[in-house]
Amino acid sequence: MTTEQGRTPIRPRRAAPPRPAVRSSLPGSRGPSPRGPEAAVGRAEPSPRENPTRSAGGTRPGPRGRPENPVRRPGSILLDLAAAGAAERLRRGHDLPVTVPVGPDPLLSATVSAETVAAILSRHALPPRNLTLSLTDAVPLLDDPEYRLCLGRLRAVGVGIALPGLGDGAVHPAVLRRLPVTELHLGRGLVAGLPSSSRARTTATALLALGGELGVTVVADGVDRPEQAAVLRSLGCPRGQGASLGGPLDEVALVAALRAGAVTDGPPGHGPADADVRDVRLREAPAP
Repeated sequence: MTTEQGRTPIRPRRAAPPRPAVRSSLPGSRGPSPRGPEAAVGRAEPSPRENPTRSAGGTRPGPRGRPENPVRRPGSILLDLAAAGAAERLRRGHDLPVTVPVGPDPLLSATVSAETVAAILSRHALPPRNLTLSLTDAVPLLDDPEYRLCLGRLRAVGVGIALPGLGDGAVHPAVLRRLPVTELHLGRGLVAGLPSSSRARTTATALLALGGELGVTVVADGVDRPEQAAVLRSLGCPRGQGASLGGPLDEVALVAALRAGAVTDGPPGHGPADADVRDVRLREAPAP
């Protein structure tokens, strides 16, 4: 192509080559699945969120369709914070273990695995006996082999396992005998029936006897009235938590209560206190 004298020659623009058609080979797409280079371009790999069989602890079937490999892991964060606080109190000379609630999802998705717990304990130099995991929403899964396997691995690390909410008949005593638990908690509904309900008294007596037979600690939840504490004490319940035994304490108030003897240090391996320190021994009040 020629131009007028003195002007820059203009070269013809080359047409862009046509883009190859990209067909999807994802499930549900129509048409034949592409082969060769075109298939490599069109095939999409599932992300961790889309793959229900991928978990933080390896590849295994997802638990009842629940999402695996969460980006944020609040269960592990709470566990780490609780362990750090317990370790700091231990360094100050207060052997006051801590209990952390853990639901089914963190256990089954390996968010709170035996390896994770062991690493947290090692990081904070906290003895395993100073940490107990309280199983929330656990009743529907107590016969689940995978769930019980997770509990067994955690118990092998040396931490305690607590089962709350007992007393409504939802858990058969035979199931409790097969679980690696170290604590049984009398539910709030059961404790609320004391001292007026003879049925509640009978159920609490039976669970206390079962705890003694299994060699585990029994803790009463929801001890909000002094008369409830008196009845539980008479039945032989060693520990409880509730408004009548003391409310939540911050770190400064907790240290002051420990020094004054208002909250007793837990013995090794038994009876860890709740994170907000409402779990204390059901003992007679000191004389004025």
